[in-house]
Amino acid sequence: MGMRHRNGQRPGARLDLTPSRPHREGTAAPQEEQLALDSLGPNLFDVTFLVLDLETTGGPPGLNAITEFGAVKVRGGEVFDEFTTLVNPGGGGGG
Repeated sequence: MGMRHRNGQRPGARLDLTPSRPHREGTAAPQEEQLALDSLGPNLFDVTFLVLDLETTGGPPGLNAITEFGAVKVRGGEVFDEFTTLVNPGGGGGG
């Protein structure tokens, strides 16, 4: 038997990209032109915001789990606070 990827496909094989579940239809409001970032509100340099990062086990949808969560606070283009923690996707463990 030849080599196969985790998804069962042989290397170089075409993937079937047909959704396994239907996508919910929606409509977007038509927009004549794209607005410039500056016209949408305050300059990001003047705003404090949070950037989130989730790391997962990388399994198929519905079966994967979060393994790590991180966040950084940014103000004036500089990171001024950060947080990271590991998560046990198995649910078992100490205690």
